[in-house]
Amino acid sequence: NTIIGNKFKNLETGVQLWAREKQPEDWGYAQNKDVSSIDYGISNNVFSEVAVPLEISSSERILISDNNKYHDFEKILVEEKPNKDLKLNDKTPSLNLQELINKNSVPPLADGMNTALPDSQLQGRQYILVDEWGPYDFRSPSIWLREIKGNEYNFLLLGPPTGNYKITGGEGWSKLSRVSGAFPATLIATKKEGTEYLTLDLGFIGEAFTDRFGNLNKKGKLFPFKFKRFEKNLNWETMFYNYDESTDPVNNYEAFRQLKNDKPLYTENKDELYYAWWGSPGENINADKFATFSETQFEIEKGKYKISLTSDDGAKLFLDGQLLINHWDVHEPATDEIEVELGGQHKIEIEHFDSGGFGTLDFRLDKI
Repeated sequence: NTIIGNKFKNLETGVQLWAREKQPEDWGYAQNKDVSSIDYGISNNVFSEVAVPLEISSSERILISDNNKYHDFEKILVEEKPNKDLKLNDKTPSLNLQELINKNSVPPLADGMNTALPDSQLQGRQYILVDEWGPYDFRSPSIWLREIKGNEYNFLLLGPPTGNYKITGGEGWSKLSRVSGAFPATLIATKKEGTEYLTLDLGFIGEAFTDRFGNLNKKGKLFPFKFKRFEKNLNWETMFYNYDESTDPVNNYEAFRQLKNDKPLYTENKDELYYAWWGSPGENINADKFATFSETQFEIEKGKYKISLTSDDGAKLFLDGQLLINHWDVHEPATDEIEVELGGQHKIEIEHFDSGGFGTLDFRLDKI
């Protein structure tokens, strides 16, 4: 891995490398793959007004060239936990990318995948595509929302080069720029005013291919794929507080819950409830040991819905006063999902706390 030719400015940390001392036993990936922090070359970077340019822990074989430049820093390198074979200010002259790779080359894993892209594959940042199943394989027919401008939705259609797709159904649109064709293609769809639930059903017929789950789709067999999006703005109000030992959320929950009766340190209104915190959420709010109380009232069409709540750390979700999600402990980012029947007026309240480190809160509502 090479980190070369970058400019870092006005940061607490420039480059941070680390590894867990022990991997979770229920994480299958880590039990079957090498997830160590190993083999890095750091060269020809500029760190300006960066308190700690390099924070490296529990890593191995790290080459830091002497052509990195540091201006206005507190300490160049912090090693909270021991590293193995770390070389700071290596004197190898003017290392370029290929020389770094050659100098630090290691044999591939016996069962490793060659990650080099074939020349025929679409390449570049705009084609780094990831969904809930992981990186896109450029074999299966797929549809990707690329941009929204007013009521116009710009889609990218990708899949096997031999064959044709067609739109077989959908709802929520007043106009489509095309209904069939070959991959790759761009589709512009115009949303009907006031629509909240958008779907597009598509089908592909063409050459045989193996989808992302290892299933073979035979030549000439219809392969269905689709897009769906539920756009319900809920107008959230979130109040921020600090907590201490006397209002600890795990040990003194009732005292913690009373915080929301006090004047908040900060209040924010948003259409979407999504946060990712690497430090303090705002002025006068602790970077660690802070609480949020979020609520929204809304009217919705009768039907079945899925609620997803991602939290780090603890979170509770109440629907019309009833506790439906209770993940109230210190944990890494985790998602809880429930299915509910909704219709008419409803109120959702979410209690959340961050005990330290990274924090996140993400609410999603989808129509089933």
